[in-house]
Amino acid sequence: MNTLTPDFDVVGLGFCCLDELLLLERIPRAEEQVTVLERALEGGGMAATAMVAVARLGGRAAFIGAIGDDPTGAQIEHGFESAGVDVTQLYLHPGTTSNRTFVLVDRRNAARSFLAQFGSCGAVPPDHLDRHYLQRGRILHLSDPGPAALQAATWARASGQPVCYDGTHYHPDDLALLPLVDYLIVSRFFAREFARAHDLPPGESLVAVAQALHDHGPPVVVITEGEHGAVCMEPAGTYRVPAFAVEPMVDTTGAGDVYHGAFLFARSRGRSVRDSLLLASATAALKCRRLGGRAGIPTLAEAEQLVASAE
Repeated sequence: MNTLTPDFDVVGLGFCCLDELLLLERIPRAEEQVTVLERALEGGGMAATAMVAVARLGGRAAFIGAIGDDPTGAQIEHGFESAGVDVTQLYLHPGTTSNRTFVLVDRRNAARSFLAQFGSCGAVPPDHLDRHYLQRGRILHLSDPGPAALQAATWARASGQPVCYDGTHYHPDDLALLPLVDYLIVSRFFAREFARAHDLPPGESLVAVAQALHDHGPPVVVITEGEHGAVCMEPAGTYRVPAFAVEPMVDTTGAGDVYHGAFLFARSRGRSVRDSLLLASATAALKCRRLGGRAGIPTLAEAEQLVASAE
């Protein structure tokens, strides 16, 4: 068991990038010209933005990811530092470039298109990881099934540190991680792809998919459905968690990442799984009022007010 006194509520490990977002009249077709209504530049990445959400809500967060020694990498690092996220273990790969993503957002319905520009910095190598640093968090949060994540999760399981995994799209490599995961929170896309890969009957219910995922090891499985809320299977039971409607609905970029961050913040502070999911749902909804994954993250008081008003 981990006998260390945690310095962080959550330590995140995964991909990080710089997002350049354009809010458009509509996403253009080939050869079509449209007007840019608003633009934003901020850090991105699933576990990365989740850690910013933890910090925004008042928690203590740390993040480990890979960047190059280019201006983009410097902007990514500055974004974490400005948000109060510890990045002393960020992996700086000399002589390489950092990751960028261009996001086109349709004003009419918040639909998005993504243009990925992967840098040459690569992923965090397992031998960069500091076991003691990882265990300074109450919870470990992962978003990629690579060798570093598997090493970190193995250490966490050995020390009794809970592990959360964010699955957006299913990959066979995820199967090695699942037995080491305590909180598996995946998208409806991940659930469908997992069901297809494992020959579950077409049209199988999300509860049945959650059970199949649960059978691989995670005691808590959550499948998110965007505006339709989420299905949760945990020791206390199986139930639905509602989504919250907010206005204006500008951009859903990063909503899932913020959802994970808010859930982990709440769990690190001792809230039940159900109450943590309600806070996550409210926090993610409020984020969508602004362009970008991080700019609209609310305070804890704002998120709790939305939960209370719905109840």
